[in-house]
Amino acid sequence: MSQLTDNVEKHTALYVEAFNAGDFATVESFYTEDAVAVWEPRKALSGDARRAYQREFLKSGPKMTAVPRHTFVTGDTALLIVDWTIDTVDADGKPEHLKGVGGTVASSLGSLLLGLFEDDGQEDPAAVRAARAAAAVRDCLTLPAPPGGPRLPVAEGLSVYGAVCTGRAAPPRNTGGTTTGWSGGGLADDCQAMLASVAAGEIHVCDTTHRLTEAHATYRHACASASAPWELLSVADGPGGPGELTYGDRECELDLMRSMLSRTRRRSAPHMVTVLGSPGRGRTQLLMEFQRRVEQGETEKVRVLTATAAPAGAGTGGGGARMPADVLAAYCGIRSEEGTMMSSVRLDGAIARLTDDEDTRRRLLPALRSLLRSAEPVGEESLAAWREFLALAARAEPLVMIWDDLHHADAPLLDALDRTIAELDDVPVLHVVAADDRLLARRPHWSAGHPHTLVISLLPVADDALDRLLESLLLPKRETELAR
Repeated sequence: MSQLTDNVEKHTALYVEAFNAGDFATVESFYTEDAVAVWEPRKALSGDARRAYQREFLKSGPKMTAVPRHTFVTGDTALLIVDWTIDTVDADGKPEHLKGVGGTVASSLGSLLLGLFEDDGQEDPAAVRAARAAAAVRDCLTLPAPPGGPRLPVAEGLSVYGAVCTGRAAPPRNTGGTTTGWSGGGLADDCQAMLASVAAGEIHVCDTTHRLTEAHATYRHACASASAPWELLSVADGPGGPGELTYGDRECELDLMRSMLSRTRRRSAPHMVTVLGSPGRGRTQLLMEFQRRVEQGETEKVRVLTATAAPAGAGTGGGGARMPADVLAAYCGIRSEEGTMMSSVRLDGAIARLTDDEDTRRRLLPALRSLLRSAEPVGEESLAAWREFLALAARAEPLVMIWDDLHHADAPLLDALDRTIAELDDVPVLHVVAADDRLLARRPHWSAGHPHTLVISLLPVADDALDRLLESLLLPKRETELAR
């Protein structure tokens, strides 16, 4: 049970005290059992994975300062916005200074985040910045939608939806460090009412917001509500009109990855791209954008499968042990809440669609069932069946397989992936491996022994999109034209 303090003024100070002492147990008490934390862009963690990440980070002895900027309280829910810095060391043991603006919601009921934007002379009006911030949050916490389907959350059990409403409001006034209420909260009430008709993964806006932003954004008409008749699809990244959005200084890397995919398909042979760089340098964002463009932009069908290696010690999936099973389940459409019988039905159906050879089906099915059920390290028999299944799948349609955080993978998994790349020598599979420098420290000759390989080393980029998002979330201090 979380030990959230009932005094919001002390909440930040108590957290910083525990953090600086390296007291994992006390830091953990600030989180509810089902809490979702996003410490790296587009990577939401919960449960054992969240706890393992926090425990590992605290081992390096980081020191934090945090100064509350705004505190909003309504009922038993509080939203805290703080300016923070952390002094730590990087992967090479060199000093590293981090800073930013963070938000904490201390609540026992629900999770509703409110952002206020004012027209304060910036080049883009408040409504555009509000829409861009809403889209950025959605894109950080969801995966691109499959054809005809809704966007998918990055963490199981997470639902992300939003509304943007434009009008006049008097923001709450801060007294003694705590903001206690609205002076005329009709705008916030209207926006909250709009949320009732918004489906998970979507953002809807009012007519006024649509009128003010239509030169900068793309929309489609939604019939869910008269008060929120427009669904926001995308917003141009910076001043200017809508259209194909660019990815800043990462366009070169994206072009290289797309070229490797084209080469994979033309030659019907496996290729591999290794992306090296910490998630804070945009690695995970790059993978997400590449996946979106492949799924939405290819003229011929390409199947994208993704798996992320959890740190060692993060439950039964630590060391990447569950990655082969996760890939298999994703291909077969098996959901985590489904029982053994339904999982077996979906697996059998997937194999039947890929081959009509009964001997192959009888050989693969038991080993792959064992792979899906087992919480133990994957055996060679199951891995061999898994590789054969992937070969069948790739011959049916080209595959893109994204392996994220592979530096966490244990040696057997790295060996298995190495064999997968080497043995599937006549099928169109593009492996995209993402890791930090620890992968090369463990495997100095990684990818060197395979043909058709490319290594991309990411450097920090200027004008980071996440920094712009955080800067746009500064709350207004006076009555003005606002957008939520």
